[in-house]
Amino acid sequence: MLFILRDRVGGRFEQYEFCYSEGIKDYVTETVGDKGLTPVQFWQTEKKGRDREDKPEYKVKMNVAVCFSNQIQLKEYYHNSSWLEHGGSPERAVRNAFVYQIDNYIKANGKYQKNESKITFADVEECLVLCISSFSTQTSYENQTKKSITNKFIGDAMTEFLRHQLEVYFIENHDDAEKIAQKLREDMSDVSTGMITCSVRDAHLNGVDISSGDYIGFTDKTMLVSEKKKEDAFKGLAEKMKVGEHEFCIAVFGKEANEDERNEAESYISKNYPMVEFYSIDGGQDVYDYILILE
Repeated sequence: MLFILRDRVGGRFEQYEFCYSEGIKDYVTETVGDKGLTPVQFWQTEKKGRDREDKPEYKVKMNVAVCFSNQIQLKEYYHNSSWLEHGGSPERAVRNAFVYQIDNYIKANGKYQKNESKITFADVEECLVLCISSFSTQTSYENQTKKSITNKFIGDAMTEFLRHQLEVYFIENHDDAEKIAQKLREDMSDVSTGMITCSVRDAHLNGVDISSGDYIGFTDKTMLVSEKKKEDAFKGLAEKMKVGEHEFCIAVFGKEANEDERNEAESYISKNYPMVEFYSIDGGQDVYDYILILE
């Protein structure tokens, strides 16, 4: 790809040429420069499918350029040559696939310490340098601004493709996988994790009175709050963990969480801690109603 920029300066034009003979792979390589933790990988595939059974079949082509870096962060998504400022399906696929596969690698190689929380996408994106360019014969945009796409098939196909490519990459490039895992675990040393669940007995721990059926919030083995209502336990735990002193807050919701609870949690953090970047994840876990991760 050759991009020619002609910039008018006074009465003349200055011409600049940007040549990416290997497309987004060259773009990511130029962006990361000599600050890469791993070499740039380029993956490409084509898939065919449909968003629903009653919808027509269509094709999608995916191009992915990715590496990891100690100093550079980049996440850019393009579809049919348009920049997806808000991502949509491709961004959700990246979040799912990268967390899933890197977490699997760390667990399989026994790199988690006892009681250590699993990685989140907030950990991954701190060292991720990624550009995805996709094309499809049918596209569903979130709104008229065309800054986000919502195609279910594209999201599912990209998730499956990225999971597979990462799995193969880690197997064939052990040294790179070790560097990535080590970098993420170093970053996780600045992470605090709290959990909320329902108590099954009366107790008194760390100065907190607990009744059976209460919702209790704790970090590691330190009990912090006990409340009758789940939402009050969430708010109390957030306060005790000093959310306002962190940059990121990730709420991982359990299997029984409903949409109202998710919205209330996000609204509470946004209103009371406006400087904190909030993410929510549908974790689907059985034991913990909420897992609160701060970084």
